[in-house]
Amino acid sequence: MSWLSNAFSTSCIAALCATPAAAGGIRICIDPGHGGSDNGASGFGFLEKEMNLDIALRLRDLLVADTADTFGGGEWEVLMTRTTDATVSLQQRVALANSWPAERFVSIHCNAFSDPAANGTETYSFQEGTTSAALRNEIHSEMIAAWGLTDRGTKTANFYVLVNTSMPATLSEVGFITSPIDIQLISDPDARQEIALAHLFGIQRHYGLAPYEPGFSGPPTQYCVPKVTSGGCVPVITHLGNPTLTGLDDFHVTAHTVMANQFGIFIWAFGPNNQPFFGGTLCVDVPLVRTPVQNSGGSGCLGTFNYFFSQQVMADTFLAPGTVIYGQYWFRDPGFAAPNNVGLTGGLAFRIDP
Repeated sequence: MSWLSNAFSTSCIAALCATPAAAGGIRICIDPGHGGSDNGASGFGFLEKEMNLDIALRLRDLLVADTADTFGGGEWEVLMTRTTDATVSLQQRVALANSWPAERFVSIHCNAFSDPAANGTETYSFQEGTTSAALRNEIHSEMIAAWGLTDRGTKTANFYVLVNTSMPATLSEVGFITSPIDIQLISDPDARQEIALAHLFGIQRHYGLAPYEPGFSGPPTQYCVPKVTSGGCVPVITHLGNPTLTGLDDFHVTAHTVMANQFGIFIWAFGPNNQPFFGGTLCVDVPLVRTPVQNSGGSGCLGTFNYFFSQQVMADTFLAPGTVIYGQYWFRDPGFAAPNNVGLTGGLAFRIDP
């Protein structure tokens, strides 16, 4: 990785690491744990310091992109305690954040243990009942939703960077670098992007903002895998038209290749999710809209559901241009016994245009 050869100078940390945002941006200090002569933990040929830095740089880029994207999200200024494979003491990290000064401090780490059976995600603040704990809880919830690893909970600890920062601070242990389960995600660049996005969503929620992925553009896209039902049907969700707040056409969404004569609903939300749901995966967050129940009709795998994500719906739910919507269709599958008796299409993500 290119950052491994870069040198470090205490006097130029702020100049190198500060990323200005629009005036009034909330100041976030991102702290990639370890670095330089301190490798942190290791496992399966991976060094914690490298994984921490990669996730942190991805989070920095998301915060910068969020600031530049005027359709949603927030405005941020970002300070990194390191952007290279540099040795930065705990005291230096805290001094940087305090002197800037940051408004929030987010430290990113990977966990480790001698027993490879130890696995999961946990997130720390110094004390309960604080602003730090509130930020910790949001970040933790988003990380669990993103990776779905064992939930080890939110915790308190007297880690130096949590005790000595003058602003609310959290420390994320995204997973165990020594776990054969967790390393599959820690070592995957796409998964590291997901966990960086989870941190962005957590920070956004903490500030009362709807989760917003900056730079989302282009036509509606599929973002999760459908569940094959007992009849061998693979439910599909498709679309026709454009989701716009003005114009003549409504946005027409169809779930098809559905088992015949089943009852189900479309679920729409402001955010994606990834959680077990009656034998499948529910790929939407807390619902924004649930449609009325429909019957699929048809025969075999030719059942169909239709819904118009209409301009009226968009107006009634106060959707603004740039809002990203995530949707999925689920229905009952009579070939399975509870709790696995549902069918699920893949998810559909789209942005509301002006």
